[in-house]
Amino acid sequence: MLAASLFLAGNAMADTVLNGAVYAGASTYPPTTPFTIPGGSPTSTFTLTNASNQFMFDFSSQTDDSLSAFLQYGGSTFSGTDQTGVCSPTPNSTTCGINNDVLNFWGTTSLVKNQWYNFTHDDGMYLSVGGTEVINAGGPTSAKDTMFQWTGATGEYGFSLWYAEVNGGPAVLNSTDFAVTPEPSSLLLLGTGLLGLAFLLFKRRGLKPVAGRVLGA
Repeated sequence: MLAASLFLAGNAMADTVLNGAVYAGASTYPPTTPFTIPGGSPTSTFTLTNASNQFMFDFSSQTDDSLSAFLQYGGSTFSGTDQTGVCSPTPNSTTCGINNDVLNFWGTTSLVKNQWYNFTHDDGMYLSVGGTEVINAGGPTSAKDTMFQWTGATGEYGFSLWYAEVNGGPAVLNSTDFAVTPEPSSLLLLGTGLLGLAFLLFKRRGLKPVAGRVLGA
């Protein structure tokens, strides 16, 4: 039972959550590298969920689509404040659509030492992992690949990703190898609960843990 609990704790499936914010009206932003993070309060915020143990970036739009349509492209569930209610005059204008937006995503990722990771993006992108800048690609561009090699230790890290769509459709931001993972604390709590359940089952059956029987032998 203990072995099963530990296995389930390490392989638990959970909804992966990716938080974000959008800064609208960035018609000339960012002009060049380095990518300059915008100040002030965001225009709107959002939360994305994906019912699996990982969430891959997979966002694309061929037109000046709404923010929620762009974010749902990869099969995610969108919740939060779209720009429809906070911008004018219409959701698909240059003010309220995905165009002329700077988006910030943050969450937790699992990286492997010395492994390369790739993002396909148009316009500007900035990524920091564990407080270390790994991508800084500012300025309007066509869709292109940008890679980085993780030189830190293998493990779980918090990240902050900024993406600017300032050059008209299409809007592209995806990666097949950089995954958002559930918070480690969630898996730890689940594992602790399963271990507690296993211990109660031992007591109810009148059994002692293996270590106890060895000591009492």
